[in-house]
Amino acid sequence: MTAVNEERKVFRRSGLAAIALALVVGLGFIIFYRRTQEQNTRVYAAITRLQATGLQTQQQLMERFLKAREDVERGLSKTGDPQKVQLQQKSEELRSQIASEQKTLPHCRNNSSQWKAASRRLRPKASLLRESSRPMSPVSALSMSCWLFVSTIAD
Repeated sequence: MTAVNEERKVFRRSGLAAIALALVVGLGFIIFYRRTQEQNTRVYAAITRLQATGLQTQQQLMERFLKAREDVERGLSKTGDPQKVQLQQKSEELRSQIASEQKTLPHCRNNSSQWKAASRRLRPKASLLRESSRPMSPVSALSMSCWLFVSTIAD
């Protein structure tokens, strides 16, 4: 009889262990299920917000399209947008500035050639200054620069 009682105790303990294990697994399942449901709810809410924003944007685009069509039908220019008009005016101003600068370009080229000729005349005189190894007093340096200036104007 003791063997039978011993088997019953083992059977009861294993049954209780199986029930405890089932409860732990069930609690884990419930916890993960709730978290998944909360995340799904957040995701669906975000998708709904994005769709509502997308629909709103689509409605705004349709309104702009209809307004542009009405403007064209009324005979208004395609540049009904004030920013576009401002940009076109600025573009015209820049084009006129470019045209006026191109007219003065030959004059600048003449000045450039004059400067090049003057620098060619000054090179030998500048080399004279570099070659002089003796220190100059401020008065002699001033007289040398005046001589260079006068000779440049005279040339």
